[in-house]
Parts: sequence; structure tokens; C-alpha cells
Amino acid sequence: MTITLKSRQSRDFPVLAAWKIGSVHFEGVYASKDEAVDHLSGRFGKIKVIDKIA
Repeated sequence: MTITLKSRQSRDFPVLAAWKIGSVHFEGVYASKDEAVDHLSGRFGKIKVIDKIA
């Protein structure tokens, strides 16, 4: 599974994670990159992360 991390304009949740399962797109917001990776790897197992945060 491939997860794309992007930045968003939010003080509390500045990280947007997006992924696709089949033809359905999903998104989640997180307080940090580490939190996103930890949560999604625990949820989906082995993941590939594409970091587009500047």
C-alpha cells in the first residue's frame, strides 16, 4: 500500500495522509509525520510512504 503525505494549512493537524484501496480514495489528518506513519503501518502493515511535505 502506498501512502502520500502532504502538508495542509492547520495548526493542530498539519499532515494529510492519502491512500487508495481499490477505486476508493481515503484521507486522514495527523499532528506529525511520525504519528501518520506509525498509525497507518499499524493499520495496514507494510506501507510505502511518499513524503511531499516541503
